Amino acid sequence: AANANGPKAARTSSETGSSSSSTAAAEPRSYQELQLIATVIDTAILRAMLLQPDSGALLRLLQQVNYVDLEDGEAVLSAAGRYAELAALYQYNKQHNKGLQLLRQLSQCPSELEVPACGAAVDLKGFPGVWAAVRYLVALEPQDLQLLLDHAGWVLEADPEAGLEALLAINPPLKPDTVMPLLEAHAPAYKAVYLESALDLGLVAPREVHSELLLIYLHMALEEERDGESSAEQHARQLSLSDLLVSRPPQPLKLFPDDPNQWKTTAPRSSAGTVPTLKAATAAAAKHGILSAVKSKLWHKQPPSSAATEAADESGGDSAMNDADKQSVSSDHSSSSQTNGAQQLPRSTVSTTYTNTLPSPGHPKRRRDAYQRLRDLVYASPYIDPEYVLSKLGQSQLLEIRALMLERLGRHREALSVYVHDLKAIKLAEEYCDRVYEAGIAAAAAAARTGQAAAAAAAAHHHTGSGGGGLGAA
Repeated sequence: AANANGPKAARTSSETGSSSSSTAAAEPRSYQELQLIATVIDTAILRAMLLQPDSGALLRLLQQVNYVDLEDGEAVLSAAGRYAELAALYQYNKQHNKGLQLLRQLSQCPSELEVPACGAAVDLKGFPGVWAAVRYLVALEPQDLQLLLDHAGWVLEADPEAGLEALLAINPPLKPDTVMPLLEAHAPAYKAVYLESALDLGLVAPREVHSELLLIYLHMALEEERDGESSAEQHARQLSLSDLLVSRPPQPLKLFPDDPNQWKTTAPRSSAGTVPTLKAATAAAAKHGILSAVKSKLWHKQPPSSAATEAADESGGDSAMNDADKQSVSSDHSSSSQTNGAQQLPRSTVSTTYTNTLPSPGHPKRRRDAYQRLRDLVYASPYIDPEYVLSKLGQSQLLEIRALMLERLGRHREALSVYVHDLKAIKLAEEYCDRVYEAGIAAAAAAARTGQAAAAAAAAHHHTGSGGGGLGAA
C-alpha cells in the first residue's frame, strides 16, 4: 500500500510546491522595485545612445517621462559635452537652478565649459541659448518666482526682447511692482515697452501703470527736446517693440522643440537698425492668429493737432478710428475733467475685446516717439494729475504738454497764453477755442436731454399716482 501510494503522494507534494512558487511569482512588485528597474533600463539606454551618432533621439528621450539616474546621467552627459541633453535632464528632475545656469554658460560663455559642447548644444551659443532660457523660465511654476527673478536679469541683458517676452508670458501674470525693479536694474530703457505691452495684453489696468508711464515718457520727451531727432528715433525704435511683443506667437512649451528652426533664433529685432513697421507686425499677427488687445488709452475725440501729428497725417496717417476701436472705448466721461465748460476727457478702460488686426493708422499704437505718447496719455487718461505734471515741468519745457494740462484744469487764459505767446501757434489757439466751445455746447445739450428725461419721468410717475388714487376711490 505504501508503494502504491508513493507516486501519488509525490505528485501531490510536487503540485503543492509548484502552486506555492507560482503564487510567489504572481505577487506584484512594489513601486520602488519597479522604479529601480526602470532607472537601470533608462540609464543603460542613455549610455548606449551616447555610443551612437547623435540623431536627436536622446534629446527626445530626456524631454519625456524617463527614469534616468540624475547623478549618473549628469556625469556621462557632462563628460560627453552633451549639454542640451543635460539641460533637459535638469529640467525634468526640477534642478532648475542648474539647468538655467547651464543655459547661461552655453549662450554667453561656452568657452568656460570644461568639455567643449557637442551635438545640439553647439547651436545654443548666443541668442538660441537665450531663447531656450525663455522657454525654460516660462515653464517654471509659481513657487519658483525667486528663481525666475534670479535668472531673468542675464536674459534681459543678453536680449531685452527675449527677457520681456518671458516676463509677459509668465502665468499667473507678474505684478508691475515685481517686474519694474528688475527692468530698472538690467534693461531700464525698456520699462515703457513692458508697461505698454502689459496694457495691450490685459495684464494690468490703466490706473495701475499710467502714472509710471507718465514719468517714463516725461523723461524720454525731455531727452528728445534736448537732443533732437536722433533721440526721438532711438526712442521710437525701442517703443515699437511693444507692437511686436503682442503680435508674436507664444513660445513652444518644450525646452527644445523637435523642429530646430523654432529654437535657432537670429538676432533680436529690438537691436535692428531700422524701426520695425506696423505692417510687418500685422502680417505676423494674421499669420499666427494672435489676438492683439485694443489699446487702453483711447479717446472719443482725437487730441488737438500739433506739428508732429500734422506731419504724420500728411505722410498718410488716418485720424479716424475703426469700429472695433470705437466700441472698445468707454462712453463714460470723467466728471472731474470738466471745469468752466472745458472739454470732458474720456475715461480710459482696459479692453477685453480682441481683434485679429492691429489698430487703424490714427490709433495711438501708430505713435512713434515718446513725446507723442506722452501728449496722448496726458490728454486722455483720467488717472493723470495735471497739477503733478505741471510740477514736473519747467516754465519753458514741453510747452504743448503744459497747455494741455492747463486745459484739463480749466485754466483757459493761461493755456491760450502758452499757445499764442510761447508757441506762437495761432492755429493751435483757434483749435483750442473751437474745442472748448464745442465741448460746452455738447455739455449743454446733454444737460437739456437729462432735464427733459427727468421731467418726462416725473410726469409719468405723477400720472400713474393719480390713476391709482382714482381707482382706489372708485
